Amino acid sequence: MTVYELKQILRDFDDDCDVRLAMQPNWPFELSIGDVIGIGDTVYIAEDKQIGYLNEEASNELGWK
Repeated sequence: MTVYELKQILRDFDDDCDVRLAMQPNWPFELSIGDVIGIGDTVYIAEDKQIGYLNEEASNELGWK
């Protein structure tokens, strides 16, 4: 995914929405976002803190259940 593609997806959401990372489809967790850095032509989004288990609705929407 490119920065442009991510921007296109995010433009449909309210600017005040929280952004989280969903990880590990077998044991889905929800994480906050840490640092965002750029090295060369790649952007890295680091995980920050584990918030808890990913809610069932999000897990289903991602096709993880």
